[in-house]
Amino acid sequence: MPQSPHTHSHLLVLTACIAPKEGVAGLLHRADPDVRLRDYIETLQFWLRLREPSIGGILFADNSGYPLESLRAVVEHEANKELPVEIVSFDHPAPPPSLSYGHSELILINAALATSALAKRLPYLMKVTGRYRFPDIGRLMGKLPQGYRVALDTTGAKPWPWHQRSNPICGFGLALIETGFYHQYLADIPTHMRPAPPWNRHQFIESMFYDRLYPMRKERGIILRWPCNCEPVAIGSNGMDYRSPRRRLRAGLRAINRVILPKLWL
Repeated sequence: MPQSPHTHSHLLVLTACIAPKEGVAGLLHRADPDVRLRDYIETLQFWLRLREPSIGGILFADNSGYPLESLRAVVEHEANKELPVEIVSFDHPAPPPSLSYGHSELILINAALATSALAKRLPYLMKVTGRYRFPDIGRLMGKLPQGYRVALDTTGAKPWPWHQRSNPICGFGLALIETGFYHQYLADIPTHMRPAPPWNRHQFIESMFYDRLYPMRKERGIILRWPCNCEPVAIGSNGMDYRSPRRRLRAGLRAINRVILPKLWL
């Protein structure tokens, strides 16, 4: 069997905030550092055991300054010698009031990439919110073309004249991006985010990504709608279970929609 063109080409970047700062913790359903640490440990174990061939290394990055000895112990215990792992922690401030978590997350990614030896040799980023598992990642990777530049999944965009009334966004729980493309077109987005008021699309990373990338949608390698579903397994910070019956139904409808109405990005 021929080797996949994506083999060992992606740096899995797991973003974490183990101990949310005061002012942010009160907005989260899962704010207890012990609870969050268990989530991150279980998720890191999942990715270490997955044996996904497209992943050539893991970069775990925390932005709360939390000690990471327990996560390093997980890496030692799993002892996957074929998969190098870097673990870093920064003590970053909370995002400005009214800006979404994505502001801090992108700043964390930029800082982590600047210190990473793996990022300098792996051509792609597979950014994953650090408490999320994606069991179907292999299926998605198998459908992405060789040489793609960015692959995000858009929701809320409708191909009709009144689509301006919709709220199209690019999901950022899982993002697949060529490293050079990221640095050229996306890394500076936090500097363009603006606190409310007024409330608009400048407070949210998902809308900022969409607005930056949609004009490029016809260029080679720009994928703003995945060819198949790739749903997370996790409990969100707001307490939402991504495997609940409601979410499963939504995922099923989106899977059907990709086939019968591919231009309707629900």
